[in-house]
Amino acid sequence: MLRPTREIVVRNEGGVIVSASYRGGVPHLFDTMLARPIQKALAGAELMAQRVQSGSLRSYVATLIALVGLALILARSGALS
Repeated sequence: MLRPTREIVVRNEGGVIVSASYRGGVPHLFDTMLARPIQKALAGAELMAQRVQSGSLRSYVATLIALVGLALILARSGALS
């Protein structure tokens, strides 16, 4: 369930084992199953936000006015209630 990792390295010289090393570990499930996917999703959202932002104040104001107008139209038609 935890998917432990193991690595065994054996070094031979002339048919005689000179050294052996063992390395093992258990991955952090919180990091691999929850934190990394959320981090990737947030990085993708950040890239989209950077594309939308043009740096022009006029475009921000125009977008804000359009969104307020759309909200008022939807509220008047009863779609928001």
